[in-house]
Parts: sequence; C-alpha cells; structure tokens
Amino acid sequence: MRGNVRDILINLLGRETISDAAGKADRGLGKLDDRLVTVADDAKKLDGEIDKTERGLRDLAQQFARTGDAAERLDIAKKMRQQQAELRRLTRSRGLLDPLVKEAEQAGDEAGKNGGRSFVRKLREQIGA
Repeated sequence: MRGNVRDILINLLGRETISDAAGKADRGLGKLDDRLVTVADDAKKLDGEIDKTERGLRDLAQQFARTGDAAERLDIAKKMRQQQAELRRLTRSRGLLDPLVKEAEQAGDEAGKNGGRSFVRKLREQIGA
C-alpha cells in the first residue's frame, strides 16, 4: 500500500509542484543558454577578425621584404603599424569575453545543482522521507 501512495504523490508532484519548478528552471537555463550562445558567437566573430588581421600583417611583411623602394617601404610600414594596432585592439576585446563565458558556465552549473537540490527537498517533503 505504501508504494502505491508514493507513486500517487510522485505523480501529483510531477503534474503540479515539480512541473512549475521545472518550467522556471527551464526558462532560467534557456536565458543562460542564450547568453552563452551570444558570447560564443561574439568570440567567434572576433576570432575571425583576428585571423584576417594576422593574415594581412603577414602579407604586408612579405611585401615589405620584397620591395627595395624606400617610399614604398614607408607606406607598407605605416599599414603594418595600423594592422598591429588593430590586432592589439581585437585581441584585448577577445580576452574580455573569456571571463563572461566562464561566468555563464559557472552560473549554469550552479543553477543545475540548485534545481536538483530543490527537487529532492520538495520530493522528500511530500513523500515523508
């Protein structure tokens, strides 16, 4: 008989209490997932720009090495300094995203742990365990 009562309580909890808590947790994790996706997309875009800038710098370095004209070397050197400044800016910006990803991942881990604890606590309260 006791097993049947537990099954009934678990079914009731699943439909009422637990489904509300699960819905809230799902919405919270959905927002967190959206944030992670956004940060990951931003990081990917910056990585692409960094790669493009590095390739441009390598091309300029090759052009610089090939040319013997002093005026042309000055122009190339100016372009290289601009590309180097851009690369530093992009790299700094990319570095700022890493803590955001870690923070979001930690928040997701904590939300999962808290949701599990809450579920078990409510279940124990309801079944008298």
